[in-house]
Amino acid sequence: MTKIELQKDIQQKLPFLSEKKLEALRNVLDVLLDSDEKSSPPKKQYRGLVGCMPNLVKYMADDFNEPLDDLKEYMPE
Repeated sequence: MTKIELQKDIQQKLPFLSEKKLEALRNVLDVLLDSDEKSSPPKKQYRGLVGCMPNLVKYMADDFNEPLDDLKEYMPE
């Protein structure tokens, strides 16, 4: 079973659990998550794409944003 299938299966079963069982499930999840944090090395924080490749573009033509001649028939007048 894939991760997404497992998540959907768990979500479908949640409404049928009593409050006491939901609390027990939360406690089990807390234990599992705490043990994962302690056993795995800390992951690097995702920083996004901004600034990840500075100075990559060396040259850009002056007419870069101008419409292409090949596509003129598809453009509104």
